Amino acid sequence: MLPYVVSPAVMNSRLRSFSDVIDTFGVVELARLMHTNESHVRVMKTRNSIPPEYWGFVIDEAIRLGLIEITYKRLHQLRQMRFNRRRAAA
Repeated sequence: MLPYVVSPAVMNSRLRSFSDVIDTFGVVELARLMHTNESHVRVMKTRNSIPPEYWGFVIDEAIRLGLIEITYKRLHQLRQMRFNRRRAAA
């Protein structure tokens, strides 16, 4: 397993997007955790979205690392914010 290098900027700020969540772990490590390829995680980052079927992998690792800001509730809030922005733009 690769060591984590979590940016202090990410740890000291609120997670404002799925992109921030991905940056917390890094593309390579998140791809390993999710059992998918790096290009798929890069697409998630570009789209600012982590599909709910991957949230369990993210939450389990966040708990293991003591990253208390990454929770199901927060991921759900990020998803709602994303869809609310999309609806407002339509």
